[in-house]
Amino acid sequence: MPAVTVLLPVFNGAEFIQESVDSILAQTLPDMELLVIDDGSHDDTRDILARIDHPRFRTLLLAENGGAANALNQGWQQSDSDFVALMDADDIALPQRLEKQLQLMKSRPRVAACGAQMRMFGSHYNRVILPQQDGAIKANLLAAVSNIANPTALIRRRTLDKLGVRWDPAMQGIFDWAFWCELMLHKAELANHPDELLRYRIHPQQQSRDQRPLRPLFMQTRLKLMAQLFPRLSEEQHRTAEPLLQWVNPPGMSIAALQTGLTVLEQLLGQPASALGESRAARDALILRCITRWQEALERAG
Repeated sequence: MPAVTVLLPVFNGAEFIQESVDSILAQTLPDMELLVIDDGSHDDTRDILARIDHPRFRTLLLAENGGAANALNQGWQQSDSDFVALMDADDIALPQRLEKQLQLMKSRPRVAACGAQMRMFGSHYNRVILPQQDGAIKANLLAAVSNIANPTALIRRRTLDKLGVRWDPAMQGIFDWAFWCELMLHKAELANHPDELLRYRIHPQQQSRDQRPLRPLFMQTRLKLMAQLFPRLSEEQHRTAEPLLQWVNPPGMSIAALQTGLTVLEQLLGQPASALGESRAARDALILRCITRWQEALERAG
């Protein structure tokens, strides 16, 4: 069996799938395979996949579209490599991505999964700099920003199987963040490689970027984290502060709710570090940014 299996779920990805596949098959790591899981595509994706002839390439064709989380779970069951990498159907992996990440994982046997730095391209261009250390990654998971980018991940199979963690289709469009939060709740160690190893494509056809309909799922997952991170505060206090920790597309709130939430956020500062492994300093820095953000919003509101 190969050392690494790359799982690449795709649904109606004909426009970019060939470029994505080519970037994986061009990896400098020879001991790998690519498993593309077609999630019920009805465009030209399957025709494109059928024309690819490569000894390290195979496909899993699903009859119906069940979402990326289900596709990844199906792909996991069809692979037996010691390490599993994730890839999106519209992104481009740099040639040394897998080789460099595998070196990191082998040199740090306690790490359950590692991501990498990446650069956005397409409708806009910028480098995404993600924290390298476990504690900072976990602190940022609280706000669902700057943690691990899903299409850069390399996962240690043994750890995931031992913990029993998988991708939850019920989490819909935030299944990836919920997956990393679940690993955090299981005290798994996370890391990001310091090098830029992926080009992340921005384009109009991407699945929904409006996360507001997913607010109940964000709240459900974040409250699980908060119960472990801030056990000295009550569940009611957690619920009061939780919306203010939603960095992207935060919910609308009244001035009174903002003021009450800010009071609780200030109480989160200086709380002891939990057993989950987050950096207390990074966690407090994140909370301070949230406090500043909402204080400025109140000032603008008059």
